[in-house]
Amino acid sequence: MDIFSYFVCDGWFHGTFHARERAADVPILPLGTVAAGDRALPAPADPDAMLAAIYGPTWRTPDPAFRFETPESAGRRYFWWLNHFDAFREDWEDFHRSRIGASVTGEPSVLATWLAVELPAGSTVLEFGCGLGADARHLAAHGHRVLATDFSRPAIARARELAEEHDAARGGGGPVRFAVANQNSVRDMAAVVRGAAELAGPDAPITVVARNVVDGLYYLGRDVTLYALKHLLGRGGRAYLQMRNPKSGFRRDPFEPVGETIFDTWDLTGRLAFYGLTVERANFLDEPGPAGAALSYIIRKATP
Repeated sequence: MDIFSYFVCDGWFHGTFHARERAADVPILPLGTVAAGDRALPAPADPDAMLAAIYGPTWRTPDPAFRFETPESAGRRYFWWLNHFDAFREDWEDFHRSRIGASVTGEPSVLATWLAVELPAGSTVLEFGCGLGADARHLAAHGHRVLATDFSRPAIARARELAEEHDAARGGGGPVRFAVANQNSVRDMAAVVRGAAELAGPDAPITVVARNVVDGLYYLGRDVTLYALKHLLGRGGRAYLQMRNPKSGFRRDPFEPVGETIFDTWDLTGRLAFYGLTVERANFLDEPGPAGAALSYIIRKATP
């Protein structure tokens, strides 16, 4: 048995993932019943109309070659309503589960090692895409206050465990907090901005760190993230972004949808300007690996 969800929104009947008909043409209430063996199950007011909306007007005729024809308007709405927000989440969670199963804890990155000593003592750091939290733990060990986020739930759960073990071993340092947050979601990012502000205190600057995150987001997630940076950097802090160079041949995922490629650096510059941000310094740090494979930027609020 397959179970599908259907709903009515703004006068339109929608069905996963292809049906979009005017609700007036697909009566649902009052519910009726249909017989399934010796059971009477609830059914829409006009089952024939719903089946026609889902499978087309010839739904009564068996057709081995039948394929759903998704209206462009329905596909567009479902992509932005559902698919986009959790894109690649299961892949990342499976990846982190495999690392957790292999007892991988991770080592701090070159960027985290550099920032730990370059930032003013006791700085507040917000890290996007923290994974198992190696960078967050390293920064906290050097006395910085850290809020680290990721949309992978297993990663955050394990990061919290590792932080507790790390705290017990080192017996000091700054606090580190972990939170599940989806950068495609305005609601999640608003909570992150609020949490970072509470951690920093009134008007104190916040340093934002994101390694190989911005280039892996869909367009909505990129804009939501930059919108959050606009508010976070209004306190005078800086964002340290690292990403893969699209010219180096790297792609995020071999199964990514057509048109969704690594973040175009020229597009980044334009989007930063749209949100009142600017690049203060480019390629400020060399990452291990092939020359030119990684790009790095220090982002600040643009001068009015």
